[in-house]
Amino acid sequence: MAAVTVDDILSDLPLGFASLILRPGPAGSAIDRFLIVDADDEASDGGAAFVLLIGVRGRSALPALRRLLKNPPPVVAVKGRHEELAEAEELLRDAGTGLLLVDPGADWDRLLSIAKDRIQPRSYQSEVLTLLEEDLFAIAQTTARLTSSHVLIEDAANKVLAYSTVSNDIDELRKASILARRGPRKYELLLKDLGAYRELHRTRLPVRVPARPQDGLRERVAITLFAGDRIMGYIWLQETGDGFGRTLIMC
Repeated sequence: MAAVTVDDILSDLPLGFASLILRPGPAGSAIDRFLIVDADDEASDGGAAFVLLIGVRGRSALPALRRLLKNPPPVVAVKGRHEELAEAEELLRDAGTGLLLVDPGADWDRLLSIAKDRIQPRSYQSEVLTLLEEDLFAIAQTTARLTSSHVLIEDAANKVLAYSTVSNDIDELRKASILARRGPRKYELLLKDLGAYRELHRTRLPVRVPARPQDGLRERVAITLFAGDRIMGYIWLQETGDGFGRTLIMC
């Protein structure tokens, strides 16, 4: 399995999700695994790991960071504000560990999903995608037929996994998402501003997003795919001009 760098992970992060305020030292920049560390964990082996430090933020992360540096990881992700982490930045710089500052409102599950997508062996990803792709496209097509809508299935990092048959009455967001296999950042920020993702993360019911003709968006309905409490992805339905069909049974 080829090691990745923090830049590989950063390239997949949504705009404004996190920023690298301290780069890892050149001697230990390779990442070949991920590690979730709770602030109360007494000992963790951070060697070659992308570490998510959860349960603590800002200056209160210092005790957990000191414990981590007994075997320094290439990079640690911490929630907080830059001004709160000046001491942590100095501590990590001396150890050659990078610091990824995560927005306090960001979703840890989403960051983990993005990191896993990069760090997992390529052979494993290929096997999983080969098994799932045909079924996901079939699900998208069947849902589109039942709901008289266009359907797009995303993972938790907003990467497009499958979609229903493309026709002429799709809006710009759906067209761009299919072409790039990911939602454009300007639309992602717009949906965030509209509160769509906040609502999707707090409910297991369908969420309606009104049309915004001025932004080239038609009406949408979305639902979050959960595995327990973990967000696995989203199914988005775009209306086709006649409204959604009566058989909209996403639940």
